[in-house]
Amino acid sequence: EWARHDPRRLFGIDITAKSVELTEQKLRLFGFQPQVRVADAEDLPFGDATFDIVYSWGVLHHTPETERAIREVRRVLRPGGRASIMIYHHPSLIGWMLWTRYGLCAGKPLTPWSRIYCEKLESPGTKAYSVAAAKEMFGDFSSVTTMTVLSPGDMLEGAAGQRHQGTMLTVARRLWPRGFLRRYFSSCGLFLLIEARA
Repeated sequence: EWARHDPRRLFGIDITAKSVELTEQKLRLFGFQPQVRVADAEDLPFGDATFDIVYSWGVLHHTPETERAIREVRRVLRPGGRASIMIYHHPSLIGWMLWTRYGLCAGKPLTPWSRIYCEKLESPGTKAYSVAAAKEMFGDFSSVTTMTVLSPGDMLEGAAGQRHQGTMLTVARRLWPRGFLRRYFSSCGLFLLIEARA
């Protein structure tokens, strides 16, 4: 979709060569000349004030130094440029579910939330941030707005959470009060959407 908007000025990065290769193949299938390269979000290979928009969905909370990656986003944005970023949010419904299973029910109720997210949410090292912590990370931007969104994992929908199997999860999927949660707990979504202006 980004390529359809303005393919001449689209650049993409990923930390792995395989992901770059697959993205290039897909863009070529749609008739685009890909400008994708292997790079580290914590050390972007672009000059200062290069881009009007920087977009990242569910990536920067996996980097070892997320704060450094956010500083790099700010550095490569032109004055007035926009960052559209999604990072994981805490507290979230899925965080509570994981803590209940791997903390409380495992007899380890004092397990830190950060450890639960790091070891049980996705890949090792995954982090989640409060709205206040996210705003602090984006402190060098001129304006920051945030919104939390319930994820498929929070709603126990689709294939989310497939690595966490068991009777409890099967029962929960059938009985999960999705309408109630959407109405009263939308602020406890896993997805924290951030719009920031340079």
